[in-house]
Amino acid sequence: MTEQQKQHGATLRAIRLQCTPRLKQGDVANMLGVLQSTISGIETGTRRLSVPMLKAAADVLATRSRMTTEEIVLAVVLGFEVEQ
Repeated sequence: MTEQQKQHGATLRAIRLQCTPRLKQGDVANMLGVLQSTISGIETGTRRLSVPMLKAAADVLATRSRMTTEEIVLAVVLGFEVEQ
């Protein structure tokens, strides 16, 4: 697990938690067709976040966030802090 993986996951988690209504890891997993443990691993930095998974997760989160898909991708890749 790298620091970059941890940062990517922490940013995705912060965005997920600010969604309205709030999304659980299981909700995101179901929308992406993956296991909840996959989302947990990404958020904790123990699982690598691939580009296709980042795009898919950003698409899902953008439907319930004040951020666009593009803003989510940039926040994750560039390591912007997102308020919870």
